[in-house]
Amino acid sequence: MILKRRLVWNVLFNGLNIAWRLGINFLLLPFLVRSLGREAYGVWVLVASFSVVSGYLSLLDLGFLTSIAKFVAEHRARQQDLEINQVVSTALVVFSVLGTLASAGLALFAALFLEVVFNIPPDLVGAARALLYALALQVLFEFPGLVFWAVLEGLQRYDLIRLVDMVRMGIYALLLLLLLPRGYGLAAMGIISLIVAAFRILVFVVVSRRLLPMLRLKWRLDWSICRRILTFSSQVFVLRINTVIYQQIGYGVIAVFLISTLLTDYDVANRIQNLMLSFLIMTGSIMVPAASKLNAIQGEEQLQDLFVRGTKYVVALCLPIVIFCLVFTEAIIRYWIGPDYVHDVGITRLYLVYLFYFSVTVVGYNMMIGMDRIRPLIKVQITATVVNLLVSVILVRPLGVAGVIWGALIGHALLVYPYLHHSLSTLRVPWSRFWQESLRSTLLTAVVFALLLYIVVQINPIKSLIGLAAVGAGGLAVYGGMFFRFGLSYGERCALTAAVWSRLSSGR
Repeated sequence: MILKRRLVWNVLFNGLNIAWRLGINFLLLPFLVRSLGREAYGVWVLVASFSVVSGYLSLLDLGFLTSIAKFVAEHRARQQDLEINQVVSTALVVFSVLGTLASAGLALFAALFLEVVFNIPPDLVGAARALLYALALQVLFEFPGLVFWAVLEGLQRYDLIRLVDMVRMGIYALLLLLLLPRGYGLAAMGIISLIVAAFRILVFVVVSRRLLPMLRLKWRLDWSICRRILTFSSQVFVLRINTVIYQQIGYGVIAVFLISTLLTDYDVANRIQNLMLSFLIMTGSIMVPAASKLNAIQGEEQLQDLFVRGTKYVVALCLPIVIFCLVFTEAIIRYWIGPDYVHDVGITRLYLVYLFYFSVTVVGYNMMIGMDRIRPLIKVQITATVVNLLVSVILVRPLGVAGVIWGALIGHALLVYPYLHHSLSTLRVPWSRFWQESLRSTLLTAVVFALLLYIVVQINPIKSLIGLAAVGAGGLAVYGGMFFRFGLSYGERCALTAAVWSRLSSGR
């Protein structure tokens, strides 16, 4: 019961976080595009694709972050404090070394290879190089700090992680609104990124120490622990490489085969899609320590329930926002970014389709990682990544930005059945149960919601951002009511209400 309540609360905080992200991005994206200009914003998007959290540099975590979360969850379930200290201390040494190497490598790339690899407007090369130097400095402390992020994931305190992230985004937005109108441009972007990254890592360290008062860190590399982590993380690392490459292929292909200026158009489409993708990834990652903990205590029935209900809730949270964005894509871009970017409606809708089948597989995928059932996923994912890259390269010149989006769609379509088959067979869940308990009522509710939105559009077309927000808030409230009544069983409604009420009453 405690685990279920924790999962419910974590999912709700993920939903709150994504709503906050939506609000911040609605505010910031048009502001950034107008303040920096199309070309400079394209450079910022390119530099941001190297980020430690979700960009190319995240490859250097070698799968350790997921391993840390998994092993902290296992040892916490078994009350093994010494082992937790050994895992965290070893990880801290490894990530400090990795951070130093990554920082030096990024600075070297900026100095020697930036102009060779990417097609950047000549007058912005200096700014791009300065941003990469600032990112290199950020990497020095951000890499070891991510260990404490993984500790909080292992403790399943995603509510705290999301709360810190929301505060960080608020500070980020406030500083941008203060500095960019004063003409600081790309320099302000680099400085603000440094400040908010330092804030987040510092809070993670403090909170981790408070939640684990028995944590005693030693600057020592325990080779037995390191080998154990590496055995697991080597498989996660292969998945991680493919995931990062998969997510960043579009940016790289456009910058190499077209020009970095077009990254602004791609980012408009990707930013709308990526808000929901981030929510799915964050919610899916909750399942890694939860599945690891249940697997450690041999809770087979609980694992099945986690998979079936987890998929149901994730799909239910994803579909209404995706449907809303598909129906109102033109209005969103016109009144959010500006009428000059309405030509991006087609590629944005195309990219949103990606989320339909991603939402169905994300829970099972992460549970297989938590249960150390990774090998069958690797071959399929590598194949999908290669297909994505090949299709993107082939189609980018004739189709432009849409070519790389088709690459992502076709590549991920190859993953759906193998991912689901592996999850269902491992957990011994019949396809019929998965359809009836995870998808049927959720999809029917989503279809009704889509029809209602279509009727609203026909009766009263949206003519302002305020009108769009009002329809969105009202529509999502209606969908939530429909799903609560028709998408959940009586037992699920009682459990969800009890979990939320208990959490609110406790004040924690």
